[in-house]
Amino acid sequence: MRACVSLLLGLALTLAVSVTAFAHIGEMQFIPQVPNPGAMTIDGNDDDWGWMDAAYAFTSDKMVKGGAEPDFTREDFDVVYFMGWSAPPDRDFGCFYMFARVTDDVLDINEGNPDWWWADDSFLLAFDPDHSGGNIFGTEIEHTQNGHRYAVRIASSSAGQENYEYGRTGLYFGPSIYLGLPELRWGNEPPYCDFASTLLPAGSEHGATDVTYTYELKMNLWDFYGLSREESTPHVFAADQVIHAQCQFGDSDVADVRNEQGYDSTLELGPPVATHINADEHYDHYLVAGEVAVEPSTWGRIKSHMDRQLSR
Repeated sequence: MRACVSLLLGLALTLAVSVTAFAHIGEMQFIPQVPNPGAMTIDGNDDDWGWMDAAYAFTSDKMVKGGAEPDFTREDFDVVYFMGWSAPPDRDFGCFYMFARVTDDVLDINEGNPDWWWADDSFLLAFDPDHSGGNIFGTEIEHTQNGHRYAVRIASSSAGQENYEYGRTGLYFGPSIYLGLPELRWGNEPPYCDFASTLLPAGSEHGATDVTYTYELKMNLWDFYGLSREESTPHVFAADQVIHAQCQFGDSDVADVRNEQGYDSTLELGPPVATHINADEHYDHYLVAGEVAVEPSTWGRIKSHMDRQLSR
């Protein structure tokens, strides 16, 4: 079965130029279905991701380099990540899954304010699950009707930052909307979100060299992210959906300099600026059913769905 999946997916990827005609921004990306959500443990390790076909991996050579020093190399900062999805009844509505591994030549965790995640090595993940588009910057609560986004950064345990009120030991995780508003933190925590990480060598602090860190998460997504669960509309996952999603990985090797280099999971849009604040700039991510891989019948559904989206 794995060989068949690899062959079909390899064929699909060679036809990416055809999909581009149906995706309104760049190339279509694919998210496979998690075959057994009960077997997934969110602990920052990838030992339960063996089911993932390597052809689904998103690597830094597929991303845009951005910032003031766009000529940095994969020896300086390198990224690989996987995405997955599950259907109901997993967490009632189905979930989004992700595992990412970053290798970094210099660890920058010098900023003392966890809200200033962008000043250090960090990760930004943005969603527009209902594919509606629009501003998700977060300066207005109305922006949560369009999408929501999360910021993560490595934290310095020596600075006591693990006790920050909406942080977690090792990293910080929270919606970058209405910065610091307590009512928006509910979606960061169980039962709606599980998040874990690793950092090697263990105990690495600011300035450590040749480090590796991981992000792993499982979370519900929201077609409308409100001030409480009761005011929010969950996204119900199903095969053949197309959702908007976007990742940015930031690398900062010099203190007091905003992420001067990094990767955005966009192939054609240029510097990673608009993608994290405007869902219209997100890539389309197609939810692939676990049993069908990317085969000819799936291509027909992709075209049909994209034709409907483009006719809006």
